[in-house]
Amino acid sequence: MTYSDLTRQFQNFRQNLYDSLERYCDSIMDLLDALSGNDRANSVAELSLDPLFRRGYSSLYKAIKFFCPSPL
Repeated sequence: MTYSDLTRQFQNFRQNLYDSLERYCDSIMDLLDALSGNDRANSVAELSLDPLFRRGYSSLYKAIKFFCPSPL
């Protein structure tokens, strides 16, 4: 499998994931990017400052709340 094939396969995976989300699609994808590319954030606030998370703090909260709608 070539690099181009792998890239295309990964892009398809991301698009399928994006299409499967009901709400906050952009925020959730940014959250996943920030989580996968950041090994230094010690808090949600720090994660919201990651360059891969292009939205504001409230969008980060909404993306997290989508996965965990009720308090633990």
